[in-house]
Amino acid sequence: MREGGSALPAGIGHRNDGSNTEPLVIGGLCRGTGVGPLPPGGDRCGRGAGAEVGGHVQRVSLESIKSLQIEMYFEDTRLSTGTAFVIEYRGFNYLITNKHNVTGRNPTTNQPLSPTGGVPDKMVVWFNAEALGYWRDSTFELYNSDRRVWREHPQSDGTYDFVSFRLDALPSRRFYPYRFSDGPQDLELSPSDRVNVIGFPFGLSAGGKLAIWSSGFIASDLAINYDEKPIFLIDCRSRQGQSGSPVIFHSSTGQYSSTGGFHISTGPVTLLLGIYSGRVNNESDIGVVWKVEAIRQLLDHVHPQ
Repeated sequence: MREGGSALPAGIGHRNDGSNTEPLVIGGLCRGTGVGPLPPGGDRCGRGAGAEVGGHVQRVSLESIKSLQIEMYFEDTRLSTGTAFVIEYRGFNYLITNKHNVTGRNPTTNQPLSPTGGVPDKMVVWFNAEALGYWRDSTFELYNSDRRVWREHPQSDGTYDFVSFRLDALPSRRFYPYRFSDGPQDLELSPSDRVNVIGFPFGLSAGGKLAIWSSGFIASDLAINYDEKPIFLIDCRSRQGQSGSPVIFHSSTGQYSSTGGFHISTGPVTLLLGIYSGRVNNESDIGVVWKVEAIRQLLDHVHPQ
């Protein structure tokens, strides 16, 4: 496994020489969760006051570091970039991304997506390092003796555009996973409600490897499966590089509507809704989101109870 590193620019978070200037603080979660799953009920705090140096704090949203930039390579040639994220389920961590990212092929036509005609044989993932504001890259081979190493949905006919990779603990890397149990389970969402796609459009970042937030709106009723698949639609100006991004509901003020009425939480509220998979066509801003329930079905198949 190849390993490397990256850091935020000097003066933001940490200096490149490792000395602290204005430290990064995660709003809503304590640092020090360690690599791997959190112990039950452990290491959580409220909004978190954070640390101060010279009266300045750089506060970032937890969701900004949960999205991970990925790069697809054929040998030493970089073919494309995308996004992934981690889900912790039944004590294990799984990297989730789009199938078309790792195959390098259109999931409908099976044609290569890269203008070079190449398809990837390895994937580079930029994980958070143990020190917040630093990232380390890890390279994963996509095939073992010509057999794919990722797992797909058990009911997929090859068109379900999301996959999982089981993650073991990686030295000097910290996981910040989503969990199906996190967030308001009674949240009520309808067409026109706001959602966020958090990823790396065109391979860009907000600084270091912090993800960029795109905002959009739910464009189809969540109870209906678009194209007879576990998909809902969003209206969002998302672009290449965001494939594999988590799609979330996020209320920084803690306000949300549920089946029981209107709620105001004591802190930010976030719920994972699914994984972004691209637009319905190149002329449209209507995007495809595979529902979180389908991701859970995949992980149930990978790790049955």
